[in-house]
Amino acid sequence: IAEAALPRIRNLNPRVNLTSLNLDIADTAAANPTFFKDFDLVLVATKLPFRELISINNACREHQVKFVSCAVFGTMGYMFSDLLQERKTEAGGVLTVKRTKKSESYCSLEHSSTTTKFNGVRPRALKRIHPVYFGLHLLWEYERKYFSFPHPEVKEDAEKLESLRGEYIASTGGDVSVIEELLSADLVQFLAQQAQLELSPVCAIVGGIVSQDVLNVVSGKEVDVCNFFCFGDTAGGVVKAFGSSGDGGEKQ
Repeated sequence: IAEAALPRIRNLNPRVNLTSLNLDIADTAAANPTFFKDFDLVLVATKLPFRELISINNACREHQVKFVSCAVFGTMGYMFSDLLQERKTEAGGVLTVKRTKKSESYCSLEHSSTTTKFNGVRPRALKRIHPVYFGLHLLWEYERKYFSFPHPEVKEDAEKLESLRGEYIASTGGDVSVIEELLSADLVQFLAQQAQLELSPVCAIVGGIVSQDVLNVVSGKEVDVCNFFCFGDTAGGVVKAFGSSGDGGEKQ
């Protein structure tokens, strides 16, 4: 697919030296972690298994390479960014042209997804978290257990996803009633029906956010996503920072 699309992509900006490699990137990361050391940033824009995303992210971290992943599940999508210790340029104020450097620490996908607990987070703050965040992690839990995402035509897949819901909610450590409301049974059924789909309008929205942030990273400008961007058709897009401190800041 990459080789077939290369000529059209190259035409978008002929000045960029663009090449394609025909290889299994996950196997490459496992067999040869140094493969990524010559890159400035690695972007994974497909539904790789969660364990493979973690493997690639960890390999990138080992060689101080920035990492971004994104995917679309029907009318929902996400972006995750691990920019290590990012230094970005910020304007000093409305009436001045002075610009200063600000550092932002990022954590790995593994750390942000497995250590984020919502113990002690107040229900009001918990309600501000995008439902897609919990839905995404439920899908990853499903994929880790069954090695695939739910198929819309397989009734048993929806039942399996629903059976994981209670276990996942309990594992978050947050207020069960609030998270049950966010990750509702209707949303779980919706995820089961849409997990395998990629809708063009949603791809355009998520892809626009991703491309904007990648360009900002390359040019050293302020980055908008730290570290999760979650998009849903009814709730719009929300940026949320997750890591060792649990519930973080939010931008819509």
